[in-house]
Amino acid sequence: MPTAGSLRKRFIPALSYHVLTPLYDPIMEMLLREKTWKRRLIAAASLQEGEQVLELGCGTGTLSLMLKQQYPQTTVVGLDADPEVLALARKKLASAHLEVMLDEGRATALPYPDTSFDCVVSSLLFHHLNEEQMRNTAQEVIRVLRPGGHILVANWDKADTHMMPLPSC
Repeated sequence: MPTAGSLRKRFIPALSYHVLTPLYDPIMEMLLREKTWKRRLIAAASLQEGEQVLELGCGTGTLSLMLKQQYPQTTVVGLDADPEVLALARKKLASAHLEVMLDEGRATALPYPDTSFDCVVSSLLFHHLNEEQMRNTAQEVIRVLRPGGHILVANWDKADTHMMPLPSC
């Protein structure tokens, strides 16, 4: 069983270095047209009033913010393992005057009770996970989803594990 210290040691922040974390949003917007494909992901979610949605690997909170703007009558929860990126997300959400709960934690061990969410969304998280972590994350997502719930994933990378045989949306 890994210790908290060993998990921290293996953690690699977005853009690989914490010093680059403040540049994450401008880089994503400039190079990846982030809002364009995130709007598609949000539209595919088809959330209903009162539903609970979890964003895995919420990073700086862009997708959580967009979800809450599009579906103001839903509860949006963001989870990320990086406290520095969560601090940026909190500032962004406060500036937008939006209420989104942000938690520090790992997708492989979700800190939520069974059947807590109607929908789980994730963008650009799964390529950071090895095969065992993907399997654990999938089990955790299934555990926290309500019956009839759904997961939406946007990811990139070459398919180097049997869990990713086809490119994701």
